[in-house]
Amino acid sequence: MDDPATRGALVLRDAVVQHVCERAALGVPGVLRHSSGLDVVTHRDYPRVDADRAGDRVRASLELAVTWPTPLAATADAVREAVGSALVDLLGLTVDAVDVTISQILPASAGRPPRRVE
Repeated sequence: MDDPATRGALVLRDAVVQHVCERAALGVPGVLRHSSGLDVVTHRDYPRVDADRAGDRVRASLELAVTWPTPLAATADAVREAVGSALVDLLGLTVDAVDVTISQILPASAGRPPRRVE
C-alpha cells in the first residue's frame, strides 16, 4: 500500500481560511459579532476578514467591532496572536502578516442578548 502522505492533496478554500480567522478573532475577549444598517442587507457584519494566499503563505486583514472599554492596542495584539496561531496550528499555513483594524467601538451591552421579562 502507498504511503498516505503520497496519495493525495489537501485543498484549502479561501472561505475556510476566512472562517478560521473569524472564529479566532471572536475568541478574544471584547471582540463582537456586530451588524447594523446596510450591513444586515449586504451581509458585511463584523468581524470582516480578507485573507490573501499564495501557496502555503497567507496575509490576513481583519476589521473588528469591540466593546467599550476594551484596551484597543492589547485587543489588537491578542487578535493578531490568536489568528496567527490558528492559521499555523489548524491549517499549517505560513503567516506573513495579520493586520487588525478596529472599526467600531460599542457599549458592552451590544454583545449581550436582549433581556427577556416573563
